Amino acid sequence: MEELDRVVSGIVALFYPHVEAVLHDVKNDRIAKLWNAYSKRSVGEETLLDAESIVGAQLDAVMGPFERTLIDGRRVSCVSIPLQGGRYLLCINFDLTVLNDAIGVLQRFATPLKVQPPALAAGDWHGQMNQVIEDWCRANERHRTALDRQERLQIIAELDERGLFSMRKSADYVARALQVSRSSIYQSLSEIRGSGRIAK
Repeated sequence: MEELDRVVSGIVALFYPHVEAVLHDVKNDRIAKLWNAYSKRSVGEETLLDAESIVGAQLDAVMGPFERTLIDGRRVSCVSIPLQGGRYLLCINFDLTVLNDAIGVLQRFATPLKVQPPALAAGDWHGQMNQVIEDWCRANERHRTALDRQERLQIIAELDERGLFSMRKSADYVARALQVSRSSIYQSLSEIRGSGRIAK
């Protein structure tokens, strides 16, 4: 168990303070050792495990990760590893609070709280072009750097339908956005306006 103690101590130190480890003595129904015990349990407490179920489990497997809720409402991601034929069970718990908080902050920053005022959007043809291109790429699950010629034609056609090529230097801007030459944009526009349609 001394080697196990060093390994677990290293894992807990690496992810401190977010990881707790608990060694259950399944045979004697007691907690044998704790590392960074943020769940407020103590050595010698009952394990609250069903010994027969643990012994009957697949003893060479890592069980999890699965989610549990602590007494204070925190959610933890857990893995459990049977040791010595199921006599012991090592549980490693990762407190998800820090990740959930980070996700919440990112979502608040990433999600606009209000619609852009029309007065600000009206003359922003750069933004309108960017949005058309991004919406098309998302709808078609394509990245703008991986578009083929036919896909670029469809985007250019949509931009043209919205009248966005009437703006000065708009072809230059679209060429930069789609990473093609300005002459390629003009050729595409000529083809689109000549045919009157783009095959989907």
